[in-house]
Amino acid sequence: MINKNLKKKIKNANLSNINTLYHLNNAEIQKFLYLTPESTMQLKKEISTGNQLLWLKEDIEKISKKSNPLSSGSTNIDTILNGGFFPGVVYFIFGEFTTGKTQLCLQLATNIAQKFNEQLIKKNQYLTLFLDTENNFKPERINQLSTSLNLEPKRVLKSINILNIIGSTALNVTFEKIEDLIKTYDYKLFIIDSLTNHFRADQNNVSMNQITQTKKFLKIIKKINELTKKYNLISILIGQVSPNFSKESFFPVKPFAVRLLNHSFSEFILFSYVGENKRSAHVINSEFLPERKTIFMISEEGIRDYHLISKN
Repeated sequence: MINKNLKKKIKNANLSNINTLYHLNNAEIQKFLYLTPESTMQLKKEISTGNQLLWLKEDIEKISKKSNPLSSGSTNIDTILNGGFFPGVVYFIFGEFTTGKTQLCLQLATNIAQKFNEQLIKKNQYLTLFLDTENNFKPERINQLSTSLNLEPKRVLKSINILNIIGSTALNVTFEKIEDLIKTYDYKLFIIDSLTNHFRADQNNVSMNQITQTKKFLKIIKKINELTKKYNLISILIGQVSPNFSKESFFPVKPFAVRLLNHSFSEFILFSYVGENKRSAHVINSEFLPERKTIFMISEEGIRDYHLISKN
């Protein structure tokens, strides 16, 4: 399968090498290299086995060192993600209510302001594009998180471009012009909290054409993947959940619209409630990372590693 003809196709498609294919989903590989679905599956299998696996591992390590990941605020979470949240990658984070999904979004929006603090002071520019579909953004929480990191809250808030998205129509219109926004402001972090909120409402609305709504949703998903790679964004997508009744699954919940999402994204992280301020993050599906789980806490200062507190 991996031969001179394939390498020529890779070169003509402006891809760096065979390992680059592992960063693409199956549909993208078929599009770039004009392969059948069967050939695509065979190719990915070959890349994942034998000596190719070692080559891929080295390639990933080089990318990790160059990409300069964004910390979550928790060493535990960063560890299971091989260093943190990397540019050029889409992360789909799902879980039930009060599991810390929005807290992570607010924490990352604050942390990236800390990371580019000098640039903020000089240019006073946007760093984060935050699409809020559930009215979850809380300026007062940003104030708390900023203060804990010795940052000026007003400057951090000014670095976040918040778009309140009311309904699927507004979301579709936003995505028609979103690339212009990204080109204009040179964002580093892209957050949607949540991606599936309005799509879920549409699916439950019997008066709407479900096929049309699904096509529009898939168009948005495709755009997210394209923009993330093209502009080297850290993309954080929050997802709602539905009960998982499958006897083969170890997880009580699954992402809403999981069948559509599984074909589009590779990095899935499940957030769960453990107790009081204690939460868990679980990498359950990843193109590069092994399945791993860790515990973290949500405090007034933000997302931190969980520590047992002595009662003495």
